[in-house]
Amino acid sequence: MLALVIRAILAIQPDAAQARPYLQRLEAMSRRSEDGKLAWWDSGAGRRTMFYGAGQSGSIEMTALAALAMIEGRASPATTRGALAWLVAQKDACGTWHSTQATVLALKALLAGTDRPLGEARQRQIDVTLDGKPVKTFTIPADQGEVMQQMSLSAQLTHGSHRLEITDRTGAATGYQAALTYHVPGIDRTEEAGPLTIRLVYDKTTLAVDDQVQATATVTNRTADVIPMVILDLPIPPGFAMEATDLDVLQSARKIAKYQVTPQSAIIYLRQLAPSEPLELAYRLRATMPVKIVAPSARAYEYYNPDRRAMTVPTPMTVAAAK
Repeated sequence: MLALVIRAILAIQPDAAQARPYLQRLEAMSRRSEDGKLAWWDSGAGRRTMFYGAGQSGSIEMTALAALAMIEGRASPATTRGALAWLVAQKDACGTWHSTQATVLALKALLAGTDRPLGEARQRQIDVTLDGKPVKTFTIPADQGEVMQQMSLSAQLTHGSHRLEITDRTGAATGYQAALTYHVPGIDRTEEAGPLTIRLVYDKTTLAVDDQVQATATVTNRTADVIPMVILDLPIPPGFAMEATDLDVLQSARKIAKYQVTPQSAIIYLRQLAPSEPLELAYRLRATMPVKIVAPSARAYEYYNPDRRAMTVPTPMTVAAAK
């Protein structure tokens, strides 16, 4: 709210002296990393933004709004740099910030900071080494500081332990991210004590081409409060097609808000999930070809607080050729 008030004052009169004490108060509310290079504003436990953001997504929204206020008020370049660096560090492996509103606000803050003198316009040199051996050196000109550079280490990552080192030789506090993709055997987490649980049951796992299998997904809110904007990611196993008419029935009955079918899954949107009232969704899948596969996990998560999530264990399935 304080950041929004500051931006409103500055929108009326960009050089308004009235905003200075509020900017100082806003800066005093920030949190800092131990090395002083990062700054952020914490949304706090149990609090939500006006767009339902909570947890990490809420802190991203809040930090982006605070950074925008400080950029527009031309206040404390060091804190502003720290806030922008913190936002860059919060990106997920897809290059976004977990939810729509957090992504939009983070991008707005980073774009607003690109044309302001924040003291980091210089050439950068970044060395990448793996197990003590040089892999690549990035030389980034001052006018390309916002251009993302990428590299893959897949060929070098053999079985065993490895040590990856990324060194900024110019000390410019360059943002970076290391993203790992790997596979582990499925673990049944349905009984873990989390805010959300999901269970997916198939009425049969051995069938023939053109046979149908009924899947029943049950999602439960274990908290004492209504959870808004819950997403279900229900798998469509390889070699299967979903009977979308079942989802139309669920939408008409207002058990779900809307849905989207992709080649790999059905994305189910729930406006809210009431506490302690399991929501059961039944739908059919049709086998289209003979396969022996492991059906992927189903997932449930809160869209604006993706740390709250649950998933099922993968399920082996066999489809025989039609007789």
